Amino acid sequence: MNKPKISNMTGAGALPLLIILGLIIGAGYLLIGGDIEIPFFEDRKHIEVRRLEGYPIAVQVEQEIEKKHEIIKSEEELIDFLASIDRTNVLTVDEKIDFNKEYLVGVTSKTLDKGGNEFKVKKVYVDKEKDEILVSSRLQKPGDDCLTTQELNMVVDIVAISKTDKDVEFETLVETFTCSDE
Repeated sequence: MNKPKISNMTGAGALPLLIILGLIIGAGYLLIGGDIEIPFFEDRKHIEVRRLEGYPIAVQVEQEIEKKHEIIKSEEELIDFLASIDRTNVLTVDEKIDFNKEYLVGVTSKTLDKGGNEFKVKKVYVDKEKDEILVSSRLQKPGDDCLTTQELNMVVDIVAISKTDKDVEFETLVETFTCSDE
């Protein structure tokens, strides 16, 4: 009498099921677009950055104002930051900011005595060694051979970053450009 052979397929049958389950979970995560924070999916080395419309902008000032580097975490802090630069309250942010999801990085140049300067946030990244965020700005100043206006001004830049609890450090690189064709 021949006994039927029973094959052990439990291990082989589980593999396709695990692959399908993994694909479903991955697709679900992509569909929700990161609305739910899953610790093991979190990319701690990446930070989302977006430019705000209308920035950077040069602002005429009437007196010397020290440069500013701030992380803005609320509407009130944004109002205070803008008012500390522009006493006439002309500076605004027209976009609606959801401070539950993102913060603003507000940076300014120091008070400059002539026009033609360019200043902006160039890079925001996570410094892996120090486990902090580094905001790198660049100030480009016209050289002595450039025709410029004589006016007190400063340049303001504001960018939005994904909300974070990391410490933030700032650096500003200063470059002088020439206007002659030599």
